[in-house]
Amino acid sequence: MVHILRILIYGSTAITSHVCLQLEKEHKIVGYIPSESPSFPGQMHKWKALKSLPSADKYDLAISIQYDKKILNTDRCYNLHTGILPEWGGCNILYHTVRSDVREQGLTFHKITNKFDEGPIVSKITYPVLHDDDEADLYVRMLEIAPYFCLSSINILKNICIIKQNSVNDCVVLPPKIYKKKMNLTIEEQQQYQQTFNKITNKLNSLGEKNE
Repeated sequence: MVHILRILIYGSTAITSHVCLQLEKEHKIVGYIPSESPSFPGQMHKWKALKSLPSADKYDLAISIQYDKKILNTDRCYNLHTGILPEWGGCNILYHTVRSDVREQGLTFHKITNKFDEGPIVSKITYPVLHDDDEADLYVRMLEIAPYFCLSSINILKNICIIKQNSVNDCVVLPPKIYKKKMNLTIEEQQQYQQTFNKITNKLNSLGEKNE
């Protein structure tokens, strides 16, 4: 028998929306808490925006997907991080990936703790970075991977918690290499960051996304 989870979502980007569409095929999305200043474009047309955290009995699991604020209530809360941990913690992962001339990046599903990107890791997945890729190319690549990866990570999490009768807190955690946040970028980097936002918006529009 499939155990349907009630899932609370933090975030409101295109990746958030794509993941929710996949999750609701097996689970229930109880609503989402939108980002205040999203770093990436996207709209959550289908689900209810919440102004505050619902009571604990209203959801079974919370997932942060490109949310732009620190989450204080970390109970039953997990993060879909858009980088490979522990090597790629922090923000602006795509920006740093393109400028670091690496050939691999990925996603990490991990428990949220009071320290950014340092919670126990449930699962990871990687994808190739091609020599002529820009941030928009990588973002679209993540759109294809993130929905199925997040759903499979939840299934792994259920196995750990139900079959093993223990917690992911037993996992070994390595400290991440943290990349600087958007507010610490130079003026030139901020301009490049805005260009990336616009480029991703245009690419999503060309794919038929609605990013009003």
